[in-house]
Amino acid sequence: MLFGQQVLKVLLLEGIDAAAITRGNRIIVNGFNEVADHKDIYAIGDIALMQTDKAFPNGHPGVAQVALQQASNLAENFKRMSAKNH
Repeated sequence: MLFGQQVLKVLLLEGIDAAAITRGNRIIVNGFNEVADHKDIYAIGDIALMQTDKAFPNGHPGVAQVALQQASNLAENFKRMSAKNH
């Protein structure tokens, strides 16, 4: 930190627009954990910021239980998508 100034470190991943990265270096995702404005790229857990749940307007807490629930939901969504395409 510089005197009187804050330095923001931003996580940049190749292929992910900087606009998809928000406070806390979290990646903005939709209700299906798909990265904002990036089709078929997904993020779960403490790196994902999902603001679609009115109970968590600042995103879900970055704890293991949330990551496990998101992983389970994403797996079920993938199964549905796969069944729909076959």
